[in-house]
Amino acid sequence: MTIIFSHNKKLLDQLTIAKLQLDDYKRREHEMLAHLGRAGQGICKLNHEIGRLREENEQLQDERKMLLEHIERTIDEQKAPELDQAAQVLKEVSKLVHQWGDETQL
Repeated sequence: MTIIFSHNKKLLDQLTIAKLQLDDYKRREHEMLAHLGRAGQGICKLNHEIGRLREENEQLQDERKMLLEHIERTIDEQKAPELDQAAQVLKEVSKLVHQWGDETQL
């Protein structure tokens, strides 16, 4: 009977150790699931932020494009009078050269 008792005691000790290990595994699993949940929430927040930044980037690109177009129009508008004035000067110079040529031939 002592042998059976001793054997039962060993089995009970092994069962107790197994139960403690199982409880420890369950606790660690719970901690890992909580950690994964927080990580998942963080990933969702990052994805949301990435989407927001993409939209902001698109808006900034559109603004940049409009500003460049405005600058080009402004430059063209400022060039036009200068080019017209330069063309007028060239016409006047051309007339003077022709007049001078006509006068020198006489």
